[in-house]
Amino acid sequence: MWVGVHDSGHATAFGKCILAGLPLEQRMDYIDRHQLHDLTPNTITSRRVLEQRLADETDIWADAEEYLLGTSCRAAPIRVGDTVGAVAVSLPSRRAADPAPSVALRRAARRLGWAISQPITI
Repeated sequence: MWVGVHDSGHATAFGKCILAGLPLEQRMDYIDRHQLHDLTPNTITSRRVLEQRLADETDIWADAEEYLLGTSCRAAPIRVGDTVGAVAVSLPSRRAADPAPSVALRRAARRLGWAISQPITI
C-alpha cells in the first residue's frame, strides 16, 4: 500500500461507504483535502464522478480493483445516531460475483450497529 488508507477513501468500498454516510459538508471537506490518487486503471480520479457515486442510495458499496489489481471489496454502512462506520471485506476479484459476502456484510452491519447502540456496562 503505497498510499495510506486514510488518503484513498475514493478507491475503496470501505472509504466510499463512510464518505457517503457523512454529512455533505464533511464529505466535501475530505474530498477538498485529499487528492484522488490514480492507484490502478480502475480508480475513480474524477471529483465529479466520485460525487455522483457517493450520492447513490445503496446498502452495499463496492470497488472493482480500484485500490489494488486482483482485489475487490464490498462494504456495508453502520449508522448509529451521528456515528458513521462500515464493515468491509476484501476478496479476490474472481469471487466478486458471489452474493454471499453481501448477505454476510448486511448481517454483520446490523449486528455491529445494534452492539454499538447498546449502553456500555462494566
